Amino acid sequence: MGYGKKEIAYAALGAAIVGLLLIIVGTMYESSYRGYDCVSSTWVKEKYGGNDSEDYAECREDFAAAYDNSQVLPSIGHGMMLFSIVLMIGANRLEDK
Repeated sequence: MGYGKKEIAYAALGAAIVGLLLIIVGTMYESSYRGYDCVSSTWVKEKYGGNDSEDYAECREDFAAAYDNSQVLPSIGHGMMLFSIVLMIGANRLEDK
């Protein structure tokens, strides 16, 4: 009634794909946060529609959120990829009874 090699290998492959997607999305967030220029008044006016302190605060919040996502998502993705490699190797060594 347990899981066989094939089912564990497919689960590991699924985890690896999810991990890869997290790495890609994290890279996109990194590209996004590097494009923020919350110091430039023309950039803030162009992106947020104004130049008051609320627009600068919103810019800094968006920058912080993009930075956090760019750090967390790839870290989780790399962990999932490593876990799936170990799981695939373990599944390969299992013997069906």
